[in-house]
Amino acid sequence: MAEVERCIFSAAFDGELPAEVGRVYLGAEFCCWLVPPARQLVSEIASVHHLGRPVSVVLPVLNEFFLPQLQTALSTLCPFLKDDDEIVISDWGALDPVRSCCPGVEVVAGRVLSGQKRGPQALSLDESSDTAGYFRRSRWHSEAMAAMLRDLGIFRVELDNPGQGVAPLPPGLRGTLHTPYAFVTSSRNCPWRTSGSTAACRGPCGEVFRLDAAPLEAPLLQRGNTQFVEKRGLPADPSSLGIDRVVFHPSLPR
Repeated sequence: MAEVERCIFSAAFDGELPAEVGRVYLGAEFCCWLVPPARQLVSEIASVHHLGRPVSVVLPVLNEFFLPQLQTALSTLCPFLKDDDEIVISDWGALDPVRSCCPGVEVVAGRVLSGQKRGPQALSLDESSDTAGYFRRSRWHSEAMAAMLRDLGIFRVELDNPGQGVAPLPPGLRGTLHTPYAFVTSSRNCPWRTSGSTAACRGPCGEVFRLDAAPLEAPLLQRGNTQFVEKRGLPADPSSLGIDRVVFHPSLPR
């Protein structure tokens, strides 16, 4: 079994890393108003580089009001990125700004774009059934989508680790698996944010709350505008699925 790169998603990097962590993810996936200020990200990138690790800067689902801020942030960040660093996009609208501001930096398709079938109900699927096989596939498992990614120069895709498992990726794609919180659904509407406001959020997205219902195999966990389901454990042989990287989230993502 090939070795899998171990990474951590840091909401606020404190300058310390376990020896086994080979890469640090910085930024925000689901809410553009929680992207750290560019100067903070530059400082965190420098700290990670000082420890000899590369970074993956994660950009969120976008709001049109955030686009000018995105351009400014990219212009500030990109001079500090090195050859092994990446930018992970969670919205196709970020691709052109990234390519314009950061030519040469590897772009990764984030898990928000994967189109996986997620949710607590999937935890009870019969793993041997045809239904489970269908639910293991993502958008990237379509040959047409894989070809589109190749045309765009994107060769790494990010995936959740849902209860039903993941099908092997098409040849030519490298996969990243996020654990232990699988993204289920997200919204532009946040219970902790004033509707229509374009100001940055102070965080931390109010209280995390738990949504239970009798038919669900596991509770939904909500932070801010996004719901997750917790799924512990990883595939026995990730490399056989085309997965060569795992990202650990110490707390619910944002």
